[in-house]
Amino acid sequence: HQFMTERLAAPELLIGHSFGGACSLSMVEELPNVRGAVTLAAPSDTGHLAALLERMDPRIASQGWGTVTIGDREYTIRDKMLADFREFNLPAKLRQVTKPVLLFHSPVDETLGFEHVLRLFALLTQRGGDDPEASPASLICLPGADHLLVRHAADLAFVTDTIAAWLRRLMSN
Repeated sequence: HQFMTERLAAPELLIGHSFGGACSLSMVEELPNVRGAVTLAAPSDTGHLAALLERMDPRIASQGWGTVTIGDREYTIRDKMLADFREFNLPAKLRQVTKPVLLFHSPVDETLGFEHVLRLFALLTQRGGDDPEASPASLICLPGADHLLVRHAADLAFVTDTIAAWLRRLMSN
């Protein structure tokens, strides 16, 4: 954020896929120039990610590190990362989001179930007690799409066109 602000311009939109979507949502309120966030197949909690990564390579827990393959890329994962994922309270952060959010998710996502986006939407839009006003969040389903949006070329085109239209409207307010 600081590098972009100093060298180019302060970011006005955060976009993230999967864990990057969770990161974007957790930071959207902390960056004053950011007007909103877009997520693609984002999880509703980071503890779920820790469990998923540990199932992918149990050596992470037993040896302190392991490797996982995600989207044909191999990553080294350390047990500290899983501990951080388990400790972070994403739902509490989401209940503080008041900025606009656009959520994309496939009902048949084989990596991250559709229940995650339903929980994200509920945490962003249903408030009570001393919570701040709800986020004007929108949810768009991507029927038949895979987690990485590579199965059907039209999925990625639809997502980018929709983000562009949403962003134009967001910036005009």
